[in-house]
Amino acid sequence: MTGQSRGVQEQRAWIISTAAIGAAVGLLAFPLLVFPLARFLPFGNLPDGLAASALGENRWKAGMGLMSRANPGKWNGFVADYTMVRAADGELKNLL
Repeated sequence: MTGQSRGVQEQRAWIISTAAIGAAVGLLAFPLLVFPLARFLPFGNLPDGLAASALGENRWKAGMGLMSRANPGKWNGFVADYTMVRAADGELKNLL
């Protein structure tokens, strides 16, 4: 039995390598398995909340930032349209 036991250095190396492999597998498996699964859970907006917290903003501001960086042209068009509608708010109410 004593011939089969590991030495202290060998045991330490085995534990460190096992922990490193486990951490690497966990980092790869988490986004591949948890995010798709989270869409089907009752709190399916978990990835949205994680994205907002990663940006350090609330969801509304994070969404605006993501849209403006993803397609600046469309975002600027959206802002211009919104500004025009807000400016014509009184006139639009009179038409209704």
